[in-house]
Amino acid sequence: GLVSSSDPGLSSNPFAALFSSIEDSGAYPHVPCLVDEKSFVEATEEEALTDDGHCSSETKAAIDLESDDHTTCISGQTPVGAPDHMQTETGLQLDINDLLHRVFLITIDKSDEHWSREQQPQYCVYVQEIADVLDKDGQDWLDWSCIGQVLFERLLLSDSSSTLINRGQCDYTSHTSESSAATERRVLFYLFSCYQRCAEESKKNIPHLEEHLKKCVDLIVNNCVTCLLSPSELYHCNDIHQQLVELFVENHISVGSNLLLDFLDSVTMVIHENEDGTCSEVFHPVMEILYHKFKEMSVVNSQLFIYADMVHFFTRKPYLAELFLDYIQPAGSVNGKSYENTLLGAMLSISCLVKNDAGPFEFFDRPSHLSPDDHRALESSLWKPISVLTQKVYQIIDSILRLKSPEFKHRMLAWIGQCLHHNAGRGKLWHSQLPEMMNRDHASDSFFLNLCSVMLQICRPFTSEPLSPKLLRINPTYCIATPTNDTESRDQGVHLRGLEKETCLIKIEGDTSEQDKPDSYNFITEVFFMCHRCLYLGFHRLHHRYIKLNQELHRLQVRFEEARRNGDLSNPIMSRLKENMERGMTKFLCMKAALLEPQMLELSLDFAIATSSWLIQCGMVDDRRTFHPPKVALSRTPPTHLRYVPEFVVENIADAVLFLRRFSEANFEATGGRLQYLMTFFVMFMGFRERLSNPHHRAKLAECLEATMPHSGGSDSQLLIPVSMLQRQQVFAELPVKNEVAESLLKVFVDIEFSGDAMQFEQKFNYRRPMYRILQYLWSDDGHKDTLKRMAQTAVEHIDNTRAPLFLQFVNHLINDAIYLLDEAMQYLTRIKEAQQERDRGDWNRLAPHARRQREVNIRGMGQMARFFNIMANETIHTLYFFSNDIKEIFTSPTMVDRMAAMLNYFLKQLVGPKMGQLKVKDFNEFEFKPQQLVREICQIYLNLSCSDDFTLAVSQDGRSYGEDLFDRASTVLQKIGFSDLVVNLTVFSTHCKKLAADQQIEEESLTDTPDEFLDPIMSTLMKDPVILPASKKTVDRSTIARHLLSDHTDPFNRTELTMDMVEPDTKLREQIQAWLIEKKSARRD
Repeated sequence: GLVSSSDPGLSSNPFAALFSSIEDSGAYPHVPCLVDEKSFVEATEEEALTDDGHCSSETKAAIDLESDDHTTCISGQTPVGAPDHMQTETGLQLDINDLLHRVFLITIDKSDEHWSREQQPQYCVYVQEIADVLDKDGQDWLDWSCIGQVLFERLLLSDSSSTLINRGQCDYTSHTSESSAATERRVLFYLFSCYQRCAEESKKNIPHLEEHLKKCVDLIVNNCVTCLLSPSELYHCNDIHQQLVELFVENHISVGSNLLLDFLDSVTMVIHENEDGTCSEVFHPVMEILYHKFKEMSVVNSQLFIYADMVHFFTRKPYLAELFLDYIQPAGSVNGKSYENTLLGAMLSISCLVKNDAGPFEFFDRPSHLSPDDHRALESSLWKPISVLTQKVYQIIDSILRLKSPEFKHRMLAWIGQCLHHNAGRGKLWHSQLPEMMNRDHASDSFFLNLCSVMLQICRPFTSEPLSPKLLRINPTYCIATPTNDTESRDQGVHLRGLEKETCLIKIEGDTSEQDKPDSYNFITEVFFMCHRCLYLGFHRLHHRYIKLNQELHRLQVRFEEARRNGDLSNPIMSRLKENMERGMTKFLCMKAALLEPQMLELSLDFAIATSSWLIQCGMVDDRRTFHPPKVALSRTPPTHLRYVPEFVVENIADAVLFLRRFSEANFEATGGRLQYLMTFFVMFMGFRERLSNPHHRAKLAECLEATMPHSGGSDSQLLIPVSMLQRQQVFAELPVKNEVAESLLKVFVDIEFSGDAMQFEQKFNYRRPMYRILQYLWSDDGHKDTLKRMAQTAVEHIDNTRAPLFLQFVNHLINDAIYLLDEAMQYLTRIKEAQQERDRGDWNRLAPHARRQREVNIRGMGQMARFFNIMANETIHTLYFFSNDIKEIFTSPTMVDRMAAMLNYFLKQLVGPKMGQLKVKDFNEFEFKPQQLVREICQIYLNLSCSDDFTLAVSQDGRSYGEDLFDRASTVLQKIGFSDLVVNLTVFSTHCKKLAADQQIEEESLTDTPDEFLDPIMSTLMKDPVILPASKKTVDRSTIARHLLSDHTDPFNRTELTMDMVEPDTKLREQIQAWLIEKKSARRD
């Protein structure tokens, strides 16, 4: 009411209402000149001086503030002689006006005089429509009464560049970025740039503007909320949800994630607090955009991790995490694939693995055109993005688990548990046999391999150290918990279903499981078993496919090489063969790159070591309160906890160790002394069915032990350990259970014979191959060698025990294996020789093309079998060779001596006899046939045992293979192959054999009329100690049935169960035989 409407001067003064009277306001309607700013500051400083000539701190601060151009009015003019309160209020209005211009880059005043101020931005958008309305009221400045409306109109402008105002001090082109910021058409981008400018303004630390900066931020945030809540109604030219994603991507790095996240946090908080139920409407479309981005994204896409960070944003706050958990729930009919078709699943599915076997291939395409160095370079370049991706997913899941919300934790674990349950089919055998059909219902290898890495990272806090106290909190009874609904699952802490159906390590009669189960299980227990389940469904399955693919590629390569030798490369079939090799190698290299990602390998080995440490404790005592020193010997009461642990836990450990052995052995060296926990676990479990009942798994542990042990690199006489293996050698030498290694190994060697699986008869030879290598290494160590010799001596001393001594059983199987393997190998070599001769004569040329190809397939198959049997025969004969150097009595015992002699005679005859030419295939190396080594080692075994007359006699009495010229032929061969040092001793042995043979001939001539009832029905030899078999009532010699029961625990006549303690001595028949022998000897003397 102070301003007269009739006074044009007052009506044109926007700040007239600030004056105390009409007179004051009328005195300053027009100012004829500007007060020089410098003079004004100097004058003010003079007035502010204190009596002592110094300026007070308060006054100085005010002067500094005013000297920073905060005292000019809207028009750029400062009223001369204005009252103090009027000058202060005018300056504040002026500062607010300038601040709003700088933050929002908008204006309602396009006059030049206002734009001469330095506080004003270079460019502003003139909002004409609202400016025209306000101009009617004489307002051309920005304040809080109008800024909301002006900003809203600015956001609705379809083309703000047409109303852009330039201060005119610079060319437009020289400030393109500033002008672009002012004319930004994308609503969210513009609002975020305003938010950024607020942040810059706050750095100036102007106290009287702090409150107004906060109001600016509130205005920005509220308008952003409006945009997100009403995207289609108000902003037709803007895809707001897509903009939000693009905003995150484009500003993630350039401005730093903190400022962007603060902005988004502010927006989401307002939506959450003020708009009940609308958060999902706002952010689920954003998540849908992210889902489709991930579905089409490559692992090497530079924006992948930015999108992943945006997903992580939705787990920062509880209300957002709830939205995220809602969104990632599978929709419709749920199967294993449903979890891959979620936002989290889409992220986990990004990998370098081949998505379509038919192509196109993103990585390693046409691998034959690249060098091995190129392959290695590409492989290593893929590891970093794979690692970072899994870290990002881990951070997302970890954020939810750490929100201190039991409900969110329950839902996240339920998602993982249900995912594993619905994908349980991946662990079945038929999944690998019908991959195309199974992949429709189950998540991909890419998904599961990445999930394995994520789960390993979740478990890292308690698996990085093998003696972490947290390991003792793992409760194995988790695997038999069966909650029936979601509430029970939450209350019991059990989100993984189906474990109760798994085969466990052992079976114990009597069920006391219910009393062992707690009311609920801790987080460590749950994620431990989840991780193992995931590894079995993921890494285990892909590792299996990787090995199979490797074998298939080898077969293709062999066929291709044969075609090239035959000149068939122009054949269309060969072209397809080459194409299949290219595709197969592409898949192989992609799998290799994914499986060898260093972070996951390191975590896998740590997890295997920690699990081994935990199983060691479970395998000794039921007390899980502290770690106990490892002890191989079992207590009187078997450890009950192992009956709850699924077999796949042990399979996972074996997978990790064997994969590293084949492809990344350096990881073993990096573990240092922690390797002892793996070795100790292998020794404690492989030899005791009371800890692990499945003999196949126990044999696999023996292979793992060989993988972690130091490898020999020298000759038989002096095993050399490479420098890289010295640490392993030290760990093995200091193993707390080192004295039990030999016994444990022989136990599993024997037990694998009785696996009960007739379909896998030849698999036992594969299992025993690494055992031979362990035995060779043990034999090179004096301590272990003495242990084996003591076991052999004990076997000799108790050879007639009801239960055959362990070492005797071992020697029996060793001889059985040697006989079978070498015989099979020689038969295949004979057939290959014949086939090669037919081909060389041109017989195959007369065959039809398909018949000729079939012959090629046949000879290739025979070659593979011959190679396998030769490899195993070489190992077996070599083991007999070095054992017989120091252990003799067990081989020359009545139970073993005849079979030992017969075996050696038969194979020596095959190798040096008149039919040796049948074994001379074209390339011995192709089939791993080493006749020179075999002849030398077999002859050395003869000499090792020649000190025994029983053995020498048994050699000479072998009517099948022995002949007086046998050793003469062997001596000739030894001379040719450079082992003449054996010839002299072999000649002496041959002479002794002939003498004993002559003596025996004389004795046998007197026994030609032996009664049939005195002859062993199996061996047709005179019985010395006849016994009656209880079931069949047959009478056989004790040595015969004892030898039989070493390999077969049944009656040989009716297959009923039989043990030595069940046989009955036939005393009457024995006396009759002895009397008859006395009679015969007496008659011979007469």
